Amino acid sequence: MSLSQPRMVFQSIYDLTTRRMAGAEALSRFDTKPTRSPDIWFRDAATVGLGIELERRAVVSALQALAHMPADLYVAVNASPDIIESGVLEPVLRDVDPARLVLEITEH
Repeated sequence: MSLSQPRMVFQSIYDLTTRRMAGAEALSRFDTKPTRSPDIWFRDAATVGLGIELERRAVVSALQALAHMPADLYVAVNASPDIIESGVLEPVLRDVDPARLVLEITEH
């Protein structure tokens, strides 16, 4: 897997009361072989002790998109309990406007 992985794609989130886009959920995609779903990449990374680093890369990549989004939109990112408990996200999130971030705790 290259250092540019994972690649982020964004799924729009709309506010039905205003009928406007409110934010976007960041979703990881992997372009390297073997072709596997993102959950398999993350599971395998965790198995070999690289799960937290792969998640950190995904969060950093997702947050970079905020610079290219209108200021009234947020980005939603997935984070496992492991990465939250590790403390690795604290420096990554330090300068992020909390109004522009939704942190979704994964159920794994």
